[in-house]
Amino acid sequence: MRYYLYAVLLLATLLSPRIAASQPIDSGLIRQLANEKKWHQLLFLNEQGQPTIFNDGFYLSQYQDFSPEKELRNTLLAFNEPVGDNPNNHALCKYKARKIWLDSQIPLFNKKNKNIKCPHFEEFKSYTQIDSISLVFATGYLGNPASYYGHLLLKLNTSPLGRLYDPAINFGADVPPNENMLIYIVKGLVGGYNSSFTTQGFFYHLQNYGENEFRDLWEYQLDLTDEERIFLLAHLWELQNRKFTYYFLNKNCAFFMANALNLVLNIPASQSWKPWVAPQTVVQQLVQFQPEKIKKRKYHPSRQSRLYQRYAKLSESEIVLVTYFAENPGQLSIQALENESITSQHNVLDTLIDYYQFLRQPELKEQDPNNLQYSKVLSLRYQLPSGSGHVLFNSSNVPDLGRPLSRTSIGLFHTESGSWGILSLRPAYYDPLDSSYGHVRHSGLSMGDIKIRISQNEATTIESLNLVNILNVRQNYTMLPGDQSHSWFLHVGLQRKLHSNHSPLAGLAHAGYGYAGSFIKDSVSLAGFVGAGFHDTKLDSSGLFLSTNLMLNVYLNDLQTWNIQLERKFGFDQQTTTLKATFRHKINDAMDLRFNYRYQKEINENMAGVEVGWYW
Repeated sequence: MRYYLYAVLLLATLLSPRIAASQPIDSGLIRQLANEKKWHQLLFLNEQGQPTIFNDGFYLSQYQDFSPEKELRNTLLAFNEPVGDNPNNHALCKYKARKIWLDSQIPLFNKKNKNIKCPHFEEFKSYTQIDSISLVFATGYLGNPASYYGHLLLKLNTSPLGRLYDPAINFGADVPPNENMLIYIVKGLVGGYNSSFTTQGFFYHLQNYGENEFRDLWEYQLDLTDEERIFLLAHLWELQNRKFTYYFLNKNCAFFMANALNLVLNIPASQSWKPWVAPQTVVQQLVQFQPEKIKKRKYHPSRQSRLYQRYAKLSESEIVLVTYFAENPGQLSIQALENESITSQHNVLDTLIDYYQFLRQPELKEQDPNNLQYSKVLSLRYQLPSGSGHVLFNSSNVPDLGRPLSRTSIGLFHTESGSWGILSLRPAYYDPLDSSYGHVRHSGLSMGDIKIRISQNEATTIESLNLVNILNVRQNYTMLPGDQSHSWFLHVGLQRKLHSNHSPLAGLAHAGYGYAGSFIKDSVSLAGFVGAGFHDTKLDSSGLFLSTNLMLNVYLNDLQTWNIQLERKFGFDQQTTTLKATFRHKINDAMDLRFNYRYQKEINENMAGVEVGWYW
C-alpha cells in the first residue's frame, strides 16, 4: 500500500506542470488584459483597436474578424503548442515582447515551454552585447522629398564610447530607386507605398546622411533600465520586416518610431489622429516630457559641417593659404608652407583634408580626381611633426531646442483701396525668417499653407493654398572652388486674382535655379534666381512666364530677421515687378510679430500689414 501511494505522488508531481499549463485562464482577466494599452501597443493597433501591420505572419487572427481579445487568446494557445524541430519558428520565439509582458501579467501561465531556446532572438538581443539604445535624428535635407522633415533612427549601442558598426534600426517607405520627386510626393500623401523596420550598420546611415547628403546627426542616448531595454529590443525584433502603409505626413518614421518607443516611454507625437507629425517633434517631446530618460546627447557633424567649422577657426593668413592651394593644388608642398608656424601648417592641411573629403563624389568611386588631392594632402600631413590643429566640433543648431513646428497667424493689411484681415495656417515647417534649430538656415519648407481673407464688406474666402513651397539656399560659406552655391525654389499651389474675392482659385506653378552666398558668419545670405512658371488663365497674368528673383535674408540677432525680395515676371501679355519686405521679431518660442510691405510697380500699389503668429 505504501509503495502504491509513493507511485501516485510521483505521478502527480510529474504531471502537475502539464495540468497547470492546461488549466484555462479566467475569461475576465483575458478581457481585462486585451483592453490594456500596453497590449494594444505590442500589437501596433490604432485608436480604434484595429491592426496597422499588413503582414500575414504578424497577427495570429484573421483581419476580417480581428479583435485584441481574440489575438490574446490565440497568442496564449500558440505559446503552448509543441516546440517542434526549429524553435525559431515557435510563437514564443517570434513574439518575445508579448511573452515578456504576459509573464508579468499572468505569472506562471506558461510552464510547458519555459526552457525553450530562441537562437535568432538571442543573437539579435545580444548583438555584440547591446548595452543601451539611442534615438538618432538626422536633420532635414531639401534635395530629397523623403528627407524634407528630417529622419529618425534607433541605434543599438555596444559600447559606452559608441561604435560606427553598431546596428541601427530604420523605418522607411519601400520606394523604387530613382523615383520621380512628384510621383513620390503624390504616392506618399495618399498611401501608395509599403514601409517597414529594417536593421543595418550605423556607419551606413552616417555615410549616407552625413557624408553624401551633408546632414548633421544628433544622438540621444536613452537611460533605460535593463528590463525596459530588453522589452524594447524584443518589440523591435517582432516588428522587423513587417509591412505597414506609409503616409508622408503622419504615418511616417516619426509616427512609427514614436509608437515603438512608447512601449517604454511617453511621446505624445505618436497619436495617429494628428494630420501631421514630424521627426523633430518626437525629439522635442521626448526631451520635454521625459528629460530624465536622456542620458546624453551626442553630435555627429556632416562632412560639410566639419569643413565649415574648421574653416571658421582659421586666421586670415591661413584662409589665404587654404584658398590659394584649393585654387592651385599643384603648388602645395611642404616647402610652400615652411615659413608658417607648425600650428598654422597643421590648420591649413587639416582644413584641406576636410575640403577634399567634402568635394568627393561617391558615384565616381576611384575615378574621382579629388581622391588624388586628398591622398597628397594626407601624405604631407604625415610628414609634419606630431600635433593637431584639432577643432572640437559642435553646433548650436540643437533640434530639441527648436520651437513647435506648426504656425497660425492673424494679420491686418492695408492699401489705399481698403483694409482686410488674413488668417494663416502653416502646418509645418519653416520659412527663411524663422528657420530655427534643426532647420536649414536662410531656406524654407512648407506644405499645405492656407490663407483665409476676412473682409468687412465681402464674404470670407480662401485667398491662397500652397501645396508645396520650397526654398533651398546653399550658402557657399567658404567661397572655395567646388563649395557649391547652387540654390533653387519650387512653388506649387492655388490662389485668387489680386484684390478679387469673387474670382475662383486658380493654379500656379513656379520654379527657379540660381546661386547664393553667405556672409558675416552666415548671418547674411544673398541669392539670385532665374526661373519659369505658369499662371492659370483666371489670374492677372496668364500662361507661361519667365522670372528673375533677388533675395536678401539677414539675421540681425536671435530675435530679429529681415527678408527682402525683388521679383520680375515676364509674361506674354504683361510684365510685373514686385518688391516684398518682411521684418520678424521673435517674442518667445511660441510667438512672433511680423511687419510686411509689398510694392507692385505696374499698378503703383503699396501694401503694408502686421501679423501676430503662434507656434504650436
